[in-house]
Amino acid sequence: MDIKAFETRLQAVAEYAKRELGGLRANRPSPLLIENIRVSYAESEMEIRQLGTIGIMPPRDLVVTAWDQAALAPIAKAIEAAKLGVTVAVQGNIVRVTTPSLSDERRKEVLKIAGALIEESRIKIRMARDEAMKSIESDQRAKLISENEKFNLKKKTQDVVDKMNKELDGALAAKTKEIEQ
Repeated sequence: MDIKAFETRLQAVAEYAKRELGGLRANRPSPLLIENIRVSYAESEMEIRQLGTIGIMPPRDLVVTAWDQAALAPIAKAIEAAKLGVTVAVQGNIVRVTTPSLSDERRKEVLKIAGALIEESRIKIRMARDEAMKSIESDQRAKLISENEKFNLKKKTQDVVDKMNKELDGALAAKTKEIEQ
């Protein structure tokens, strides 16, 4: 049982959860909200981040500056089609995306989605831990590792799980604070 490989596997789960949390709409605009939206442009599918830069114009606007003027209309159309509950307008050489403030109902809904996302990640982590523990047990039964090594590996495995869960808790707490502002 390789602890480093196990940690890398769990880190990937945590990173995925953090990326997904970043895409959830909070009261402040975030480029993550629109950067992965696919746009049909020049006979191909591209993400907005591949077509221009995304900036924030406080308090509630995102601004997309396309590298090619011809991409502005397709970018605006793709953002509208994503049904994010935002207002999109092409203004000169930019696309302005205005995010309305969240209603209390929508805020609770987003918090629930964030909690479910983190719980899903915790389940994946628990499943990986259970697999690792079974592997350690079978290695010990096959006399590949000693009893002491078994307990050490189990402790290290649990330490990695605890570390990842703490990371997920921190990400959820940060997102909750951001949503409630």
